[in-house]
Amino acid sequence: MKFNSIRFETSFIYTLILGGVLAAVIIVLNIILFYSAYHDLDSGLRLKAQEISSSIRTYVEMHKEDPHALTSAAETILNDEHRKLKWGWAIGFNRRWKKQVDKIDVNQEYVNFMAADHEAVVSTKNVSGELLSILSQHEKRTNTHEPWYQNITYQGQRLRVINYPFTYNNHGTSLLQIAISPEPIVQLLQYWLYSLILCIPLILLLATYLGWRMASRFLVPVEKIIKTAQKITREDLSARVKEEDYAIEMKSLVEAFNNTISRLETSFKHIEEFSSNVAHELKTPLTIIRGETELALMRDYEPEEYKEVLRTITQESERMLLTIEDLLYLARVDYQPRFGKFEDFEFVEFFTEVCEQTRLLADPKKIKVNHFLPKNSIPINADRLHLRRLFFNLIDNALKFTPAGGHLDLAVKRVENNVLIMITDTGRGISEKNLLKVFDKFFREENVTYGTGLGLSIVKAIAKAHRGHIAVNSVINQGTTFTITIPLS
Repeated sequence: MKFNSIRFETSFIYTLILGGVLAAVIIVLNIILFYSAYHDLDSGLRLKAQEISSSIRTYVEMHKEDPHALTSAAETILNDEHRKLKWGWAIGFNRRWKKQVDKIDVNQEYVNFMAADHEAVVSTKNVSGELLSILSQHEKRTNTHEPWYQNITYQGQRLRVINYPFTYNNHGTSLLQIAISPEPIVQLLQYWLYSLILCIPLILLLATYLGWRMASRFLVPVEKIIKTAQKITREDLSARVKEEDYAIEMKSLVEAFNNTISRLETSFKHIEEFSSNVAHELKTPLTIIRGETELALMRDYEPEEYKEVLRTITQESERMLLTIEDLLYLARVDYQPRFGKFEDFEFVEFFTEVCEQTRLLADPKKIKVNHFLPKNSIPINADRLHLRRLFFNLIDNALKFTPAGGHLDLAVKRVENNVLIMITDTGRGISEKNLLKVFDKFFREENVTYGTGLGLSIVKAIAKAHRGHIAVNSVINQGTTFTITIPLS
């Protein structure tokens, strides 16, 4: 187990929080149960006092002529529960009253009844002289007619006492005292508390295990990312983490990792492709430069011959520079399609300028330029510089392969939320077998030795950067039409 791991920290914090919550809950519950138990105990004492008082009051009201009725009733209830009924009790009210009294159970309590004149004191048999003395000390605590509760200590144990005033006509206030030990309740609460305390370690152990398992489950995607990352090398960037039914956060992490690896793979492919293209395209001009230089060093030449060698070297150097610039531009467009400056502008006005500049390029070659532009404006969000390069790459090719006396048609129209641009020439055309290859890098048709072979690749990349596409149709010796479709927004 690593103490600085997410699993350990998660399970530890989870267990710590749960332990704190359990401790707080136990304390609160114990306080609530304690007061609730004492409230029930007090309610039971009050109910018992009411029953006894009610029975005494009923007897006294039926025996008003008997001066000892109060004492007799208290004595019967507290100390004569199991005595057989005398003849005088056998009939009428006395019998019904005695049956009601028999239902009052005072075996579990200490009960003391003190008359208002303090002369008559009746207690249950379990009330000793010591306890009676303790109870007598509290009987004058208050003059209120409402009952009150006290806690006293008798023979080392605590007793809960209710002092219940009993008033009858003008005979003063008698006092009924009932005491009971709360020990059973305390023991029950202690047993419950000890049981919970003993259960807490088991609960915390279970919580630790569950926290560990839960953290392990959450970290499954992380482990897969680690294993996948260990498999990735410069030669192989194809490994990916399989997207499964993970939590949203982990699913986002997996997607972010896979996207990162995809971008790295794309970057490596672009670097590898760029390096390969540069090596391939620069090999020939460098070989020519080296050959011309070695020949010039092998023997003496006339000044004019040296100039010719230098002209050859210059031409090949310019060709290399042009190739490198085109490759760099193409790499940027392919790798980061929207790296340019996209802005809103009016396309018809922009393309009118393209047509005017095309006419300036075509006039020296005796090529007629026709343009067909809509009257309505076409707002577009695009990169002016890249679009200009796209159109002039196509126009430059058209002018190269269109003989004098031919014509070049430039047309624009809006179709729904797209703008269509068609560039049609009357040149020599492209063979059908080469139509699918014209956008490949470094492709040049037979008998074509000029150019880098990257112009149409750049055209396709720029169209793709604008979320558009380009198509080509051609007929040999009749001409070629390039159709570019670009979304307006």
